Amino acid sequence: MISQEDHDFAATSHLRYSPVALSVDQEPLFVRRDGGSSLFKCGDNVACTVVGYPQRGPQRRDEKPTLHVTYSRSRVPRRRRVRKIGSVLGTKAALRTAQGMMLTRPMLKTRIRFKVHNIQHGPSESESAVNATSLALLQSSYDLKDVHTAVSYTKDHIGNDLFFPAAAALQNSKKDGRPRYQLHFNVKLDVIWLQVSGPSTADQTRRVEEVCREAARTIFAEFRLCAAGKLSTTSASA
Repeated sequence: MISQEDHDFAATSHLRYSPVALSVDQEPLFVRRDGGSSLFKCGDNVACTVVGYPQRGPQRRDEKPTLHVTYSRSRVPRRRRVRKIGSVLGTKAALRTAQGMMLTRPMLKTRIRFKVHNIQHGPSESESAVNATSLALLQSSYDLKDVHTAVSYTKDHIGNDLFFPAAAALQNSKKDGRPRYQLHFNVKLDVIWLQVSGPSTADQTRRVEEVCREAARTIFAEFRLCAAGKLSTTSASA
């Protein structure tokens, strides 16, 4: 759950830091927070190309395909324990892009899959962008073998997407003295920040920031192309 302090920080971040209007070839604004945390801020140009009109509620009856993101806890052939952890509005370009970004590499006995459904309700374009970004950050974090990066996903009481360490992972990280990371996503404010808790060296935190920043740059670039009706070389070949 996001604390009031964190929420207030996100709400006033544009007052504490000078707004940056991003060009197409620039990355999202990335600034250090107090207390060993970091913040991604979606710039004006990115927000204009990514954020669309909300498409929720009874007024949406177009039955467009929506991409559900699910994960399986095991690679062993048995009944899969699958849980919906996000959706992406299935416009043709966005759907192909998401398929191009398919995350199928086994990660700590966890496999993330995409599955397409036809449903009547789905997220707005801004939620789609944040969900895809969160998955990219999650995927990238597993490349850091020397830090503890096992996470779970939920939504808080006001609907923000949250990734947080699982209970077992928390216990293991406490025993091993490794840092724990929380990725917070606020769709309405277009902000993403990484919070570090537990023992963590400056070098470890810096490496996590670098990986997350690179992932955010890649995903926001993908969605800029989608908003322009284009596909990247990677997505087009998928």
